[in-house]
Amino acid sequence: GTDLSFCTPVAPFNLSGSAVTAPGIGFWSVISGIVTLADPADPNTAVTSASIGDNILVWTVDNGPCGITTDTMHVTVFNVSAASANAGPDQDLCTPADSATMAAVAVSLPSMGTWTVTQGTGTFADVNDPNTLVTGIAPGITIFTWTVDNGPCGTVSDQVSIRIFNDTITSAYAGPDQQLCTPVTSVTLAATAAPATYQGTWAIPSGTGNLSYTNAANAVLSGAGIGQHVLPWSVDNGQCRAGLIVDRVVV
Repeated sequence: GTDLSFCTPVAPFNLSGSAVTAPGIGFWSVISGIVTLADPADPNTAVTSASIGDNILVWTVDNGPCGITTDTMHVTVFNVSAASANAGPDQDLCTPADSATMAAVAVSLPSMGTWTVTQGTGTFADVNDPNTLVTGIAPGITIFTWTVDNGPCGTVSDQVSIRIFNDTITSAYAGPDQQLCTPVTSVTLAATAAPATYQGTWAIPSGTGNLSYTNAANAVLSGAGIGQHVLPWSVDNGQCRAGLIVDRVVV
């Protein structure tokens, strides 16, 4: 008969071995797993229980002096409680690093996990290894997806991000100082935007005012009073030795 797959809990089902012509006899044997058969001599016997995993059964037909023939089938039972995916923690690296070891949570057989590249580039040593090595990762943000195929119980996935910062970027530019005359309602800043992967952040340690968005290079400063306002533009270089890169603009 054909191979069968089920998701727990498994209701009783019937096998479909080939019929036997007397005086030949047929019988089922369980080679792997735990399977309870109502009548091992019945090609269409009921199966009342089957263990989680790959259960291997053999249907043997003994046709006396005409010979013995066998055929093998699989009854695969997937565990519904194992239908989850965990791709592991995000990782931050610095060039010249261009590889990473993944840290997904291993799946329980007969489920299978598979890595794919969702964003960016990367080559897996083994797409089914939760702890595989990935090479060829470019600077920036790369997203990998760990998908767990749990057969008839369904498919689930989780994502992990690898951020590789560029060690050659060692400076930040907050833009030119600005001199203004009252009345001033707002000032548009002009920093150089932080590269991909990095995050730039404005602060107002000296002076007054409010920023429209602290992570935008062209944030708008409003409510600044008369006097000097010093605003640092900090670029976080992640794991690279440059660390936090800071430049300041005076308004």
